[in-house]
Amino acid sequence: MMTPTTVLRFFLVGVLLFHANNNNGVVEAEIVTTEKSLKIKEGGFNYYYDHTTMTCKTIFFLGAGTAMRADSYQNISTEIVNAVKGEGEDTDNAGIIVIVVDDHPGFITKQNPKKYAAIVNEIAKNLSTYIPVCGGSSLEEIDILIGGHSASGQGSIKALLQNRLAFIPVGYIGLSPFVVPKGTIDIPSLMWGFSRTSCLVVKDWAALRGYKISNPTQRVFLSVPNRQP
Repeated sequence: MMTPTTVLRFFLVGVLLFHANNNNGVVEAEIVTTEKSLKIKEGGFNYYYDHTTMTCKTIFFLGAGTAMRADSYQNISTEIVNAVKGEGEDTDNAGIIVIVVDDHPGFITKQNPKKYAAIVNEIAKNLSTYIPVCGGSSLEEIDILIGGHSASGQGSIKALLQNRLAFIPVGYIGLSPFVVPKGTIDIPSLMWGFSRTSCLVVKDWAALRGYKISNPTQRVFLSVPNRQP
C-alpha cells in the first residue's frame, strides 16, 4: 500500500507530467474507456485505464462538477492515465483507473456528501461487476484516491470529513473544489485552483481553503494563473 510520502510523490510527478509533452519521454497509453456513461441507481460513471499496464492497484474517483457530466472529463482522465504510465512503467504502481462519477445526473448541483459517498461506495464494493479488469482484486489491496471538481469537490470533502466512505482513501485530489467546508483533511492532498476568482468560484473559498485545512506535512497546492475577469 502507498505511504503518505509515496502518495505525495505520485501527485507531484502527475502534476509535472500533466504539463509535459507526451513526446518527451511519456509513452502514450492504450486507453480503455466506456463509450458512454454507465448508469446505476446511484448515478452515472465513466472509467479509463491503460490495459497494457493495468494491475488494478490504484483507483481515482473524480466527482463531476457543477452542470457537468460523467462523460465530460475524457481529456483530463486520459492525461492522468498517461502520466502514471510514463512515471511508473517499472514500478508496482504502473497503472491507474480513473472513475468519473456523477452523483446527480441531469442536475446542476453536485454538493451532496451522501450522494457522493453512495456512488463511490457502491462501485468500490462491486468493482469486479462494474470494472471487469478488477475481477479478483480485493478492496483492501487497492489504493483509492478520491476527489472532485467544483461542486463535487465540496461534496467529496464533506463525505470524507463525515466518515461516509466505506473504505479509507490514501489521498485527496481537489480540482477547484467549491465551497470547501470547515474541518481537517488528514490524508495527503493535492489542490488545484486559480489565482483569480473565476466563474463565481471565489478563490479563497476553493482550492486555497482546501490546502489550508489539509495536513501541513502532506499537502500540495497548485495555483493556475488566469486572466482578470
